[in-house]
Amino acid sequence: MSLATSYNVSNNFSKFNIKRVRGYLICLVCNTPKMIQRELDGISFYGCSNYVNKGDCKGVLREINGLMKMVCLHCENTPIMEKVESGRGGAYACKNCNRKFYFIDLAKQNERKKDLEKEKKELLNKIEKQKIKRLERFILAGVKANIKENSFFLGCKNYHKCKWTASMDSQDPKCPKCNRLMKRKKNFKNNEFFTAVSLILNAMEFCLYINLKKKGN
Repeated sequence: MSLATSYNVSNNFSKFNIKRVRGYLICLVCNTPKMIQRELDGISFYGCSNYVNKGDCKGVLREINGLMKMVCLHCENTPIMEKVESGRGGAYACKNCNRKFYFIDLAKQNERKKDLEKEKKELLNKIEKQKIKRLERFILAGVKANIKENSFFLGCKNYHKCKWTASMDSQDPKCPKCNRLMKRKKNFKNNEFFTAVSLILNAMEFCLYINLKKKGN
């Protein structure tokens, strides 16, 4: 089994054989001053200690010609990743698979998370005060923060296992046939508006309800 294949299957450094912690090594992605030496199929590498869950820092170092280099575990032979600049800021990019690992400012990230949590509480209080009537599924839903987009949406408490989500717009009507939440859409063919179910549960099942509030009706 190759290193790249094993990494794709596990996607978690905890699956690898841990050898020792190198406190003097600094992650090139998030600047965390600790890297954990690991080994798989006789190949030794250093993974960022800040990687715990999917979505955390994926900084990986390997010693190449006496120097520590950022490498891509997704590709065979772990090619060296190059430092690049993009619209989202600096990153390490792999020319082989085009993956990019953007630099992480942990201080700013933690500060942003605190701001989002505060905003989240305010939204929940607003919903409770307005006594918004919601669908039965909304009872089990909470406001989730989308860190990348800095926005909020209603999502099932089992998210990510359950992909059920809905917008924060409480004015969206309900479908008269299935009672699901609907959202205003635009038909670009005739430039007319209609409302449609904004959720897709387990299958591509759409329930369209044409808006009858047109001129002359």
